[in-house]
Amino acid sequence: MALVGFADYRRPEPGLLEQPHGLEWFCAVHRKPAQALAHLPIEQAVAIIRARERRWWKRLFAFVWKRTRGGKDRD
Repeated sequence: MALVGFADYRRPEPGLLEQPHGLEWFCAVHRKPAQALAHLPIEQAVAIIRARERRWWKRLFAFVWKRTRGGKDRD
């Protein structure tokens, strides 16, 4: 896990115990993409990471579908 600060990070007021805006935890898989997008506001960076991940899952599903179905419909 890694804590990544984004362009819209705002330091919390002293004494407040809340997650600061623009600062978020990322797992090992998403840490590097998040750090590469740290120059953006957090909402924009997370949207880009999610879009990339959706494309990856679609490609994986298409690959598995083709391999398991032999590239053709079976009845």
